[in-house]
Amino acid sequence: MAAVLQPLGVVVAPPGSFNNELGHPWTVLRAGRDTDYLILEMSARHPGNIAALAQIATPAIGVVLNVGTAHLGEFGSREAIARTKSELPQAVPQSGVVILNADDPAVAAMAEVTAARVVRVSRGSTGDVWAGPVSLDELARPQFTVHAGATQAEVRLGVYGDHQVSNALCAAAVALECGATLDQVATALGGAGPVSRHRMQVTTRADGVTVIDDAYNANPDSMGPVCRRWPGSPAAAPAPGPTSPPNGAVGRFWGRWLNSARTPLPSMTASAGSRCV
Repeated sequence: MAAVLQPLGVVVAPPGSFNNELGHPWTVLRAGRDTDYLILEMSARHPGNIAALAQIATPAIGVVLNVGTAHLGEFGSREAIARTKSELPQAVPQSGVVILNADDPAVAAMAEVTAARVVRVSRGSTGDVWAGPVSLDELARPQFTVHAGATQAEVRLGVYGDHQVSNALCAAAVALECGATLDQVATALGGAGPVSRHRMQVTTRADGVTVIDDAYNANPDSMGPVCRRWPGSPAAAPAPGPTSPPNGAVGRFWGRWLNSARTPLPSMTASAGSRCV
């Protein structure tokens, strides 16, 4: 998001996952009189968390990417996660804009709970901002054509994984709402990279081995698409953390996933919590 807005003015954005009741207001306080765009990330451990954060700085544009499996351990179901994430579009005033990933039905339904204007992004032509056919290069970096109205531009992302396409479309929609051209957006997306450590961080060692580090997130929605791109590569299955579902559900998922891969994936686990893998 910061990458696509920087050509338009002075941007303040969180340096990493500064998205809770400490990191969120800390980021707000970094904004000064010369700040043109303030980017804020909002996390939740309980219902009401996002609504409370939105009161600190009322969003002019709200973006909801997906309703996934992260935080199932705290919320218990995707439905509960969706209800909490819908606090963001509810917080955007009528004069604002809500950008929704229309490819996720739980996110698309949030159009019903906001008074703001809704912009939909999609990997099909039904979106206001949408991607044409997507291909991946040898390192699983997506390439596609982004469309907005009658304009289009070619995009080559520098981040890894097919799931990054929806993220890029949401960032593009924000920049377009702020006055960027589609060509500016495509150029900025091509130069964007990971901000937080251990979130799809790719390193090539001196011996030529490529390491994909998603240890911070380590949930099936982010790791699965990248693992599928490299069948036969060694995999380190994540240890279930505090946001994982109880009773080893994530560990069992990875066990089944690794076992069903088209080409067997040599794997290793760490900590007693991973024994169910």
